[in-house]
Formats: sequence, C-alpha cells, structure tokens
Amino acid sequence: MSHRRSTVKGSLSFANPTVRAWLFQILAVVAVVGIVGWLFHNTVTNLNNRGITSGFAFLDRGAGFGIVQHLIDYQQGDTYGRVFIVGLLN
Repeated sequence: MSHRRSTVKGSLSFANPTVRAWLFQILAVVAVVGIVGWLFHNTVTNLNNRGITSGFAFLDRGAGFGIVQHLIDYQQGDTYGRVFIVGLLN
C-alpha cells in the first residue's frame, strides 16, 4: 500500500514558508503605512489647532536683521529667502 504525502509546496496554507513570508511582509508594510499616515494626520491636526502654519511662505517676509559679512548685496529688511542665499554663499 502506498501512502501519499501531502506536499506543502504550492499550497496557499499558512504552513507554507513562502506564503507566511509574503503575509508578514504585507502586514509589515500595512502597519508602517498606517503609522506614518496616522503621524502625518496627527501632526497636521495639531498644527492647525494651534494656528501654526507650515510651508515656505515665510521666505517672502522681511528678515529685519543685518548680516555683517556678505558676498552679494544685502540690506537689513531683505526677505528671508535672500538671507538664505546670502548664508549659503558665505
């Protein structure tokens, strides 16, 4: 009498190491994406609740301070964007 052995290769059961590996990787990716999404949402919500703006709009506002050493023309009251460029060139 011959006994047939059930092979795990090719089956979609949890006993198959390949299936388990894919499942754990998918769960890990879903967990990481979920945590990052929650952190982003939480950060945006808290910034809005406190009235804190984010972005680069401040680069157009006047800086209101002088820089002693500069390679390009800079006057007190130039924009923060100009201050950034002056700082990079120094």
